[in-house]
Amino acid sequence: MDTTSVQTETGDVPPVGNDVVLDGTVIGHRIGGTLMGPQVLVAGLSPISEVVFQKLLDIPTLAWMRGQLTLVSLTKIDAFGLDVGDAGIGTQTPDEVMFLPYDPNPSHHDQVVNEGYWAVLRLCTQLGMIAGRGVPPTVTLDMLET
Repeated sequence: MDTTSVQTETGDVPPVGNDVVLDGTVIGHRIGGTLMGPQVLVAGLSPISEVVFQKLLDIPTLAWMRGQLTLVSLTKIDAFGLDVGDAGIGTQTPDEVMFLPYDPNPSHHDQVVNEGYWAVLRLCTQLGMIAGRGVPPTVTLDMLET
């Protein structure tokens, strides 16, 4: 089983994320890692995890976070018969593992995506990986609707 990281963006600006590839299949993304800090593993089920991961990858300043945030799709690693601990975190044992919320009801997906997105940013703030300006300590109903 070959686990590698492939850069997804090029240019002078550091890439926000690298793909986590397992036997030729992208199972997630890695963000940060250029500065020392905590190792965090976030796992979730598709399609919610994919939307949360994309929202996080859309934040360009996460490329400079302290530590490394690894995002993996439980749906994709399950296809390999692996568990979350085997899912491309590398030789580092994660300092924190977070599972994204899930609700199979499609009418709740937007709310669950926003809950997961803010929960990841709050965890990164609590661990000192990011400054967290603009990250609220709790999620309010109006935040879940945007």
